[in-house]
Amino acid sequence: MATKYWLGSTAQVPQVYTITITGTWAAGDYINIYPPSLYHRETGSAIGQGCKITMGSSGLTVANVADKVYRAFGASAHDDNLLDDESRNLGGQEMPELAEFSASYPGTGAVVTVTGPPGVAAYFYMALNTAGDGSLTQATVQSATGKWFWDNGENWSGGGVPTNNDTVYFDHRSKASCLFGLPYNSMELAALYVQMGFAGRQLGLPAMNRLDYETGRPKPQAAWYPEWRQRRPVFDDAGSGTNPEFIIGQGSGAGPRYVNIEQVALASKLTVHRTGTPLPNEQYVVAFNSDVATSGSTACVYGGSVALSPDAVTDRGRYKLVDVGRGATVYIGPSADLDDISTITMNGGFVRCDTADFGLIPGEGANIKVLGGTLELSEGATTTTVLRVFHPGVCFYSGNKSYVSGAIDSAYISGTLSFARATEALDWSVVDPIQLMRGARILDPQRKMSWSSSNGIDLVGCGLGSVTLQLGQNITITKLANDP
Repeated sequence: MATKYWLGSTAQVPQVYTITITGTWAAGDYINIYPPSLYHRETGSAIGQGCKITMGSSGLTVANVADKVYRAFGASAHDDNLLDDESRNLGGQEMPELAEFSASYPGTGAVVTVTGPPGVAAYFYMALNTAGDGSLTQATVQSATGKWFWDNGENWSGGGVPTNNDTVYFDHRSKASCLFGLPYNSMELAALYVQMGFAGRQLGLPAMNRLDYETGRPKPQAAWYPEWRQRRPVFDDAGSGTNPEFIIGQGSGAGPRYVNIEQVALASKLTVHRTGTPLPNEQYVVAFNSDVATSGSTACVYGGSVALSPDAVTDRGRYKLVDVGRGATVYIGPSADLDDISTITMNGGFVRCDTADFGLIPGEGANIKVLGGTLELSEGATTTTVLRVFHPGVCFYSGNKSYVSGAIDSAYISGTLSFARATEALDWSVVDPIQLMRGARILDPQRKMSWSSSNGIDLVGCGLGSVTLQLGQNITITKLANDP
């Protein structure tokens, strides 16, 4: 068990390939060059159209075909720098991922050399169809590495990558972001710290590739593409099996601008004190995923911007406790699963919750406490959820849970409960009467809430003059016969 510091100081080395042409080629034969986002590596099948080179005549030499491949990489349009009667559907430089490569060809022979940007994990794939024995071989002659690679030991203090049960720091010692060669289900850390002094901007990659790696500035929009590389380190239980901690935002400095982490197989604790400002076009700095099959993970966010399980397709996560401070902005994604007997506590800040999975065991659902700040429940909750909103806290309730009948178990309000952002009718027919204390506000100007005798309003220790009810126009308020 050691402490390792990220340095990010290794020399940049590009990915280099050779493409070797062999055999006899005829009219109608074609070669397709695919960027990674359009090619399924596991199945070896294309999921889109690459840069297609179609031979226009028979009897071509290997040198002639190699020259066509070379020209295709550098072409800025489908008809740019064509050779004899070949055709292309587009030029390689029109595809953002292929545009990162440069090709060279000596003018003779059968080999084209293709080089990626320095220090960047860069790939492309090739497929072909020939009537004869025409073929090609794509070979890696140099693998990319450099200052952005986790798996390069020269980027770490002590000259070696972290191993199981190590504690890892990203702080003022760093010279660069950490983007590539990230661990995947192969390492368990004791703790990972990303300090405010972290000189690199990023740990991991956003979903869309928009930035220049070196400067961190946005590229022209035409050069954007969906990120196909591994986007985050994924830690598991390969070590001692203890609960790992991820601590972000201690110390002084401008702070990290993007941190993407996943922990599987073990319950973990995320603590975020502060963050920097998000990268351009990104909404949150920290993206965190816990294991959906493992209970007990916690997230304590005292400041900064954090997304928990933000992606509905890939980011499953399970949480026992979410604690939010005054300086925090938190997004709880649609695939987050709040454990039974889980707690969301807000002392301030803003939380948008796009999950409705708040535990399903009767009497053991989530406890949501809004002591301050603003909570938006956009998908509703469960019949086992208890909602408490205290002054000056605000809760916007905007949706019903879709796969279980009803909404929440009970609500206690001395702050504000608003249905003003709801876009469709809300049904609280199974909810106990809402308990209102002095100063409480219920806002339903569009009359989205369906009130009934089983889910009315109880005034606790106060009268109508002590609360605010904005329930729309043309309403009837009825005192039940069994009321005291």
